[in-house]
Amino acid sequence: EGLGTVFKLVWKSNHLQQIGISALLRDEGLMSFLPTGHENCMRDMIVSNKLCRPIAHKIHNYKETAKCLRRHIAPEDSCPCRQMFDSRFRPENGCVLSGDIELVRDPTLRELITYGPKFRDAQSSIDPLEILRESADNFIDRRLRRGEHRDVFTPWKDELLRRAQERLSRFADERAPSVLLEKCAPALAYLRSFLVLAPTDKAPNNTIFICKRLYSHIMRQELEKKDDAYELENRSLAEILATHTEFLKSLHLPVEEKVPSLFALPKMHKSPPGWRFIAGSAKCSVGVCSRILQKILACVGAKLREKNDRILVETGVRRFFVVRDSLETSNFVSSWKREGVARGMLSFDFSTLYTTLPLDDVCEKVSRVIDEACEDMPEAKYHHMFSVSVSRGQAHKASWVDVKRNMHTSTTHVFSVEESKQLLRFVVHNTFVHNGGRVLHQRLGIPMGTNAAVDIANLYLYSYEAEFIDSLVKRDIQAARQFHLTFRLIDDCLSLDNPGAQLFLTPLEQGGVYPAFLTCSRTNLSSQLTNFCGIRIEGQEDRFTTAVYDKKKDFPFTVINYPQARSNIPRSILYSVFTGQLHRFYRISNTCEAFLQDAAALHQTLVTRNGLSRGVLSAKFRAFVGAHVSKYRAKRNTLVNRLQALLTEKEFVGNSAGSRVLQRTIKQGLWLAIEDNALMCD
Repeated sequence: EGLGTVFKLVWKSNHLQQIGISALLRDEGLMSFLPTGHENCMRDMIVSNKLCRPIAHKIHNYKETAKCLRRHIAPEDSCPCRQMFDSRFRPENGCVLSGDIELVRDPTLRELITYGPKFRDAQSSIDPLEILRESADNFIDRRLRRGEHRDVFTPWKDELLRRAQERLSRFADERAPSVLLEKCAPALAYLRSFLVLAPTDKAPNNTIFICKRLYSHIMRQELEKKDDAYELENRSLAEILATHTEFLKSLHLPVEEKVPSLFALPKMHKSPPGWRFIAGSAKCSVGVCSRILQKILACVGAKLREKNDRILVETGVRRFFVVRDSLETSNFVSSWKREGVARGMLSFDFSTLYTTLPLDDVCEKVSRVIDEACEDMPEAKYHHMFSVSVSRGQAHKASWVDVKRNMHTSTTHVFSVEESKQLLRFVVHNTFVHNGGRVLHQRLGIPMGTNAAVDIANLYLYSYEAEFIDSLVKRDIQAARQFHLTFRLIDDCLSLDNPGAQLFLTPLEQGGVYPAFLTCSRTNLSSQLTNFCGIRIEGQEDRFTTAVYDKKKDFPFTVINYPQARSNIPRSILYSVFTGQLHRFYRISNTCEAFLQDAAALHQTLVTRNGLSRGVLSAKFRAFVGAHVSKYRAKRNTLVNRLQALLTEKEFVGNSAGSRVLQRTIKQGLWLAIEDNALMCD
């Protein structure tokens, strides 16, 4: 009801763009055909576009390979990939492990993969008028009131389709884009028979090619390693699911009789490449419990943040280092005035976080943190509990409630504090993976991929951080105050102008912060320059300068980031990406030049690689500067002119490479025949 009128449209064809549905539905002439009582329903109307499925499920085969996990022969000289593919795709003359698209010989398949797995391919034999007719029927069914017959909407529907047909007729000669997946299906099947195609860690829109023998070997090494992280389960899959079902039914929770499979993603930004192992837990027997636990722990984290903000104001000591996102850090650091003699930066991350956590210790520490949050609540009339609503297996925001007793229905759940701890123990101790026909029980670490993993890890690390700061306050409160400029985003940490920062790298057993099994590795070499979660921070005399840091530049290949003009999506999405990134650049960069450099680089990428219009992007930039940019001293026209100068310096405007890209884009029929002015109005 708060959204107003919603017109749902299934976006199966880019020809829908030519109709201009939003403007058409709001046309006064068309609205005059609406029946009595519905005349004004379109004035606050929102068009909701449901997009078709991206190509990832057709391209990638890493999940099925990991789940089946056949006993391939170990990688060796006789591996077929070593005869089939050039040595430049095989590190150290071993098996194939490469993100180089030149490995693909079929030109159509190569083009498709360069668009990325989120690309939405054109669909054959799709009539845009039929799509609009179905959407109109759905809209009418939802608008009908009791006693009304759907025939009262017939004049409006007929006029809508007539006007849509009239607009489509202007583009009758335009050639429909070809369906790339159909053209390259044989080449793709051949490639998948020898190689595993998977997204890369930190750059999921890039496809990595991996020898099947190598991938199976890596998976088996992880599942059979000698640290007892995974243990072969004696119970059958049916017995495990029966135990989970009994627990879920006791809480009136939906049952998903499925156990996740483990799969591996390559870390191509590392040298040599590493691997990240993830349990595909979107739909599994503990999935709904993990989603509920995530909401409860987020509620606990919010309460701890509130408590520690109060302590910070009262004592000047900060003991809650967790930040919601990198923008929170940039907002704080960019406006901070440096004082005192301490100067320096330390950034570090946890080399092994999720995989090394002892499960009993996790349950104990996180349970204590839940108690800490509960104790900070005002005195309860009855009992403090957590209320969570669940619909269709999805959990919604949790909140603290003061009630007499717990309650569990199909849609509303009120968990006592003790029940929330039981839920934690159930999720942590019931991680099973099903690979190669075997069921294994994870006995060490929590799986990446389960919803609650981030919140569990956050609160677990917080327990050690808060304990360390509390003990430091008792010994030397001034030293504790030096940790004020410390930030942690999951497993990435930053501490600025802190003489005691090295204690983060010192094991707890030797007076440091974290226990020895949580290995911390320093990530910056300079004491006055560091990169932290997409932010480049440089120390100046009396302040810090912040700019955007793109980690994707560390990859040995070109990273695919943004949607393609050819993708089967509304064009408003294409250009909204540019506006959204401008917001991010502006919030992070506290110098005008850094903001403009990032904007120019993105502008260039979207035109040369993604086929967007230079004129529309420039208009979007002018509109953004006029509406949002105020913290820089430069005027709007100065910023716009400086951007154009930067584009010229990059030899982009009018260069032969850019022109060839645009000409090829037009020849392939990637552009809809619509003028830039109409796009800017839209």
